[in-house]
Amino acid sequence: MSTLSKFRMVFLFLVSQFLFIHTAYSQATSTFIDLEVEAFSTALSEKEGAVLLDVRTPAEWQTGYIDGALLMDFHDPGFEEKLSTLDKQKPVFVYCKAGGRSGKTAEQLYKMGFLEVYNLLGGMTAWEEEKGKETLVKP
Repeated sequence: MSTLSKFRMVFLFLVSQFLFIHTAYSQATSTFIDLEVEAFSTALSEKEGAVLLDVRTPAEWQTGYIDGALLMDFHDPGFEEKLSTLDKQKPVFVYCKAGGRSGKTAEQLYKMGFLEVYNLLGGMTAWEEEKGKETLVKP
């Protein structure tokens, strides 16, 4: 085997190791997890300093929200800019009415480099069915 062939083999091996380590590190440092109501509620109460993000409209917000939530309307033209003001080091819990907008938001946060993101499957609809409307804060 020639020196050039050996060099190519070593080079390809090093590149493949770098890609493997980079991928493993990226997966270990960024998460985007869909959770059912009870798991979402439990994780939210256990994560110190967590941000609870409601991405519904202001009209939907008026029907009630989960205590401690911060409203950022998914349809607001400045939505992404508002997301960028959040601390990427803190866990972010996201919900909407049924889970569609929050799922898209969770994916967006993940792509923006947030380290820990949780999406409420089924949104407020699922929350109300399982926890009851009496658990919501009315503005």
